[in-house]
Amino acid sequence: MVVRLVLMRILAGIAVFLLGSCRSAEEGPRFPDVRSQLVLLDADPAVGGPLRIRLELVNDSDTPMLYDAQGCSSNNSFDVRGPAGESVRFIDGPRSTGGSYHDLAPRSAVTLIEKADLTGQYLVSKPGRYTIRFRGYIRIVDAARHSRIRKEVENDDKADYFGMLQAIESSVEEPSNTVTVEVRPGTVPEKYVVAEKVLPALPPRWEFAVNWWPPRTEDPEYTLFRPDRKKGDSVIVLRVSLGPPLKDERRAGEWAGKSVYVRSSADDEKAWPGHDRRLVEILNGR
Repeated sequence: MVVRLVLMRILAGIAVFLLGSCRSAEEGPRFPDVRSQLVLLDADPAVGGPLRIRLELVNDSDTPMLYDAQGCSSNNSFDVRGPAGESVRFIDGPRSTGGSYHDLAPRSAVTLIEKADLTGQYLVSKPGRYTIRFRGYIRIVDAARHSRIRKEVENDDKADYFGMLQAIESSVEEPSNTVTVEVRPGTVPEKYVVAEKVLPALPPRWEFAVNWWPPRTEDPEYTLFRPDRKKGDSVIVLRVSLGPPLKDERRAGEWAGKSVYVRSSADDEKAWPGHDRRLVEILNGR
C-alpha cells in the first residue's frame, strides 16, 4: 500500500502540474494569502555578468499548507521585460521536473530558489532597465484536507486520489512582486550573439536552447527542437569551436574564424532539409 501511495503521488504530481494551467480561476479552492516573493541579489549587473535572484513562498494565513514548487526554476517561469518593455527570449529549453509536497507553516516563509542566475535562461544581451517577476505554477493544498485524502487512499483501493487531489488543490494565484534592475553595458557573450542570429531565422515552431545538455567542452552548445517533438526524439545540436569535432559531429562550415559543427539525425534532416548549410548561412548573415 505504501508503494502504491508513493507511485500515485508521483503520477499525480505530473498530471496535476500539466492540468493546472488549463483550469479556470473559478475551479478549486483559493488561497489568496499564499504568495511568491522575488528578491534581486545583484544590484548593479552588467551585460555578460550574472543576474541572480532568490524566490520565496510566503504564507500570510493562519492555516498550515503544503506546497510543491517543482517547476519554479525552469520552463520559462519568469516574466523578464527588456529596456523597451519587450519580452526577453527564453533560451533554456524544456525541462522535466519532479517533486513532492512540503510543509508551509502559518505565518511563515520558505525559500524555493536560494540563488539562480537568470542569464542562463533569458537573453539579457542589451543594457538598460529590466523588470522581472515570477509567474510559474506552485501547487498549494490545505495540509489538513490533504491528510484526510491520504488516509482515505490508504484505506480504500478504489479511492480516486487524482480527482480528490484536484478538488482541493490550487496554485499561487498572482505573479510575484516585480523587481526592476538597471543592466550596465558589458561584453556580450558569444552564446548571445549566436542566439540572436539563430532564433529569428528558425523555421516556424522550432524551439531553441543554450546548453540544454551539459556541454562536452567549454564551448556552448545550441539545441534545436523540431515541432511536435516527443520524448526520445532526436534534436539538432550546433557548436562553434576552434577545436576538433567531437563524436557524431560533422563540420558544416565556418563562422568568425571558427568551425561550425552539427550533429543531428535523418529525422531532423527530413524536418529541416539542408539545415547544416542553412545554419552556416544564418551565422554568416546570409
